[in-house]
Formats: sequence, C-alpha cells, structure tokens
Amino acid sequence: MTETAERPAPTRRPPRSEVRADVLAAATRSFLTRGYRRTSLNELAAEAGYSKGAVYSNFGGKPELFAAVVAARASDFADRALAQFDAVLTEGEPSGSTDVVAARLAGSLTTDDQWPVLLEEFRALAAEDPQLRAVYTQWRTAQRDQLAAQIAARRAALGRPDAVDTQAAATLLMLLVNTLALERRAAPDALPASLVSSTLELALRSIVR
Repeated sequence: MTETAERPAPTRRPPRSEVRADVLAAATRSFLTRGYRRTSLNELAAEAGYSKGAVYSNFGGKPELFAAVVAARASDFADRALAQFDAVLTEGEPSGSTDVVAARLAGSLTTDDQWPVLLEEFRALAAEDPQLRAVYTQWRTAQRDQLAAQIAARRAALGRPDAVDTQAAATLLMLLVNTLALERRAAPDALPASLVSSTLELALRSIVR
C-alpha cells in the first residue's frame, strides 16, 4: 500500500475589494508619516502584504494611489458635511438651522486635521508635476460637479427658486472648508472654533436663502 502525499491546501486569493482596502490603508499610513515623495511603493506594498504589482493593478501608480487616499479622507468629511447641509434644506427641522449645522461642521473640521494636510501636499505637488496635475484636476472637478449637482437636486426637491449658481456654491464650500482647516491647524489660537462656525454659517446662509 502506497502512501498518498498530502497536497498543500490551496492558497486563498483575496477579493479585489479586500486588496484595494488593504493597500489603501497602508498607503494612508505611509503618506501621513512619510509624505508623498518619501513613500516607496515597494515598502508600502510589503506593509499591505502584497506585491508592488497589486498596487499598480488596483490603482495605476503612485499619483493615482495618492489621489485615492486624499479622496477617501476628503469624501468622508464631505459626506458628513452634505448630511448637515441636507438638514439646512429640510423644512421644519429645528436642528437644520444654519447656526446649528455650521457648529457641527466646525466640530468635524477642527477634530480631523489630517486630510487637509494631505490635500495641501497634493495641491503643491500637482503644481509641479503634470501627471499629478492631471489626476488632481480630474478628481477635484468631479468632486465639485458632484457637490453642485447635489445642491441643485436638494433645492429643486424643496421647491426653492434656482437662483444660486451651484458650481460657484460648491466651489465656495470646497475652498472655504480647505482653507479653514489648514488655518485652524496652523494657528488654532488665531482661529477659534467659534469663528470657524460663524464663517461657515455665513457661507451656508448665502447658499440656502
């Protein structure tokens, strides 16, 4: 009777979504601690537990991966901001007054100071690197268009007259939030949370009135 050699168990191949999530998490840690220029894709891939090829096949390259990291951080804040913006446009909601919403936005903005730093580095690098500039332009344009469309849809659903340039409104909110976040991080004593809230309230009122 011959012994049958045991076959090794097949290696589980993780789904693409899992690979992307792992690489994105490792990239976020790396970009935050090392910055864009000093981040190595080889080291990043090893930290995520995959080959460098997994980074390229899922994100295309270092510029696209950096954009994905910044977009994920910014989108998380944007989702919270949009939820608060919805409250402003919801009639009959006491919690939807612009001062309450602005205070909530200010709270989110002043407690998460990491993504504005990433965004600022991305912007500075995009000014020098044509490849990064193309990625940055595509991402920011899409973000502005999405926010503008959502503002228009919510105003239309509530029967508000379409007297607001939604592209300009979206641009105003994006730039204001980014600038306030960076200023707050650099000099919190010069820009207290109450002033951040008042500034955001002024912008919101100009959009929803």
